[in-house]
Amino acid sequence: GASSVPVLPPYVGSQRDEDIQTVYGPQLKRECRMKYEILDPRNIDATRQEITKCSDQYIHCYYSEYSKYRTIDGSCNNLKNPSWGKSDNCLRRVLPFDYADKKSFPRESCTGSALPNPRLVSNVFHKELRPKPDHLTTHFMEWGQMLAHDLSLNDIYRDYCKLLRPYP
Repeated sequence: GASSVPVLPPYVGSQRDEDIQTVYGPQLKRECRMKYEILDPRNIDATRQEITKCSDQYIHCYYSEYSKYRTIDGSCNNLKNPSWGKSDNCLRRVLPFDYADKKSFPRESCTGSALPNPRLVSNVFHKELRPKPDHLTTHFMEWGQMLAHDLSLNDIYRDYCKLLRPYP
């Protein structure tokens, strides 16, 4: 028979890894025959994982209070952790990799079918208070941002009369 997905409690945004394991762990193990170790909170907590094949390169930050721009590669944007946010930087995995062909093909579900659309999953787990209109795209947002910056980042002229020049 078809199995049901556990219904999320209303406080899902504030759940800890241990809570998620308690609620979803048994069903995931049952349906997908997952190993318990994968669902262990110690394997989910990325702050406790060790990066093995990635070495932090020493990054020297030339910081000045007069620096006008951030670096183009993202390095030194966080002075305490200069490699955070840097491009071409290794990232920690929350769970071990799991590709369909063990190399690069997108994952499949434990039953072999395609996984649900990530956007749909995101919308289910992170409900918007107001639905977004379907006819508005990010282009609309960019247009609004350009207008806002154009209006707010211009100099304010106090004496408009000095700006006016009589025509000959």
